Amino acid sequence: MKLGLAPGEDIEAFWRRVAAVSAGWLAGQGAGVRDAVLLLPFAQQIAPARRAWLAQGGWQPRVTTSHSLASALGPTALAAPDQLSGDAAIDAFTADRLLADQTWVQPLKRSHPR
Repeated sequence: MKLGLAPGEDIEAFWRRVAAVSAGWLAGQGAGVRDAVLLLPFAQQIAPARRAWLAQGGWQPRVTTSHSLASALGPTALAAPDQLSGDAAIDAFTADRLLADQTWVQPLKRSHPR
């Protein structure tokens, strides 16, 4: 399936086309829309995709991102010590701890204390 933007197409029309093409493909495969997952790269795309499916009527697929789908399937494994986890709050503490051990950081910390 090629679902790129068509010339002159606005974003709402794009998502309506995605919903229609996806529903047609699912029907051709004998799969129910309610059993499908529409995996999107960015959370900002979820709302317009859901609006398009709602406008089409009937069942909607599960519309999600890879991150939210992974979170819904279960907890993530803990990162190894001193490794980045992808969680901004935890990674800030990890970065602070890693930088504390660097000798070049000490003069900066003395000149700019928090």
